Amino acid sequence: MRSMLQPITKKIYWAIFFMAILTSCDKKETQLFIFTRYNSEIGYWDYYKTDLYASSFIEKINVTPCSKNREIQPFWSPNGKYYSCPLYIYDTNNNVMAKLDDESVKATWSVLGWSPDSQYVSIMNTGSAKKPFHDFSIMKYDGSDIRPIYKNPDAAFNSGEWSPNGKYILLEVTPYKKNQSILIIFDTSGNQVAQFDLSKFIHTPVVIAEQIKWSPDSKNLAFLTYYNMDVDSKLYVLNIESGKATDIIPDKSVCIMNISGWSPDSRKILFDAIDCEKHISGDFFDKVYYSINADGSELKPLTEKGLGSLNWTLDGESIIVSGYGNDISDKSMYIMNADGSNKRILLGNGYFASWITP
Repeated sequence: MRSMLQPITKKIYWAIFFMAILTSCDKKETQLFIFTRYNSEIGYWDYYKTDLYASSFIEKINVTPCSKNREIQPFWSPNGKYYSCPLYIYDTNNNVMAKLDDESVKATWSVLGWSPDSQYVSIMNTGSAKKPFHDFSIMKYDGSDIRPIYKNPDAAFNSGEWSPNGKYILLEVTPYKKNQSILIIFDTSGNQVAQFDLSKFIHTPVVIAEQIKWSPDSKNLAFLTYYNMDVDSKLYVLNIESGKATDIIPDKSVCIMNISGWSPDSRKILFDAIDCEKHISGDFFDKVYYSINADGSELKPLTEKGLGSLNWTLDGESIIVSGYGNDISDKSMYIMNADGSNKRILLGNGYFASWITP
């Protein structure tokens, strides 16, 4: 009897072994993200964490409101362990990690960006009407190790995004007397490593760079500029090494409204736009999402007209769709292939907030 059972036992063992191998090969890599759901009882958004490929498992994150009217949303660190409000940085247990306040001058602080390792933030202090100044610094998330980077009382500051490799920080400076953006790149010690005056290669009366996004390989910057958003907005890609900026959509009928971001492989840019020639002012559901290669090739519409947001998944294989369409009552979150096909529901109720990167 024993000799008869041994072959059967071996067959069962090998069957289980191969099933385990096949299952492990088919399993998708974990991709955690934070999303929101509107809570009508408190008139505010609740925050949750889930996995892209196991969205049935949901964990609630209790968040301290950033403002009394609850309109200001938290700015999440890449690792999902901290979030910033205009004057405070909290951990996910709502412990205050840092307080950004200077009672002596009634300063107005704000966090502009998180370092990729979630250890530092770029911060701006805009002072007050009686004592105007603009200070740009970086600081550890717990309020220590503050490093002054740049100061200019006669200009507005914007951006503050860290390069994905964690080596550089971008600051947009716009002098009050000259509506022309200057992009300055600093290293983490505060040394200036590059400066780009946009007026030298973008010849329009007003050159203000908006929504500046680093490519994941830290080699390029994507940004939009506009003289009049409804008729004259453009999408540029600036190569850091050469200093060359290229208008990658010369088609004047496509007016860029928002840049969603780069694909993880730094090849494509996801954005939404209106038809400048046919757009009716005030029509918020007149946007179409597109993807385009960084060199300006393969412009492809991914959606019909609507309103909402799209975000690349971390593996670049798919795109998360939040609230996009003409039905404002549809609060579902969807996922679709990177080419816009195979749209299917991801969560019955939710709005994408932030990825949690390893």
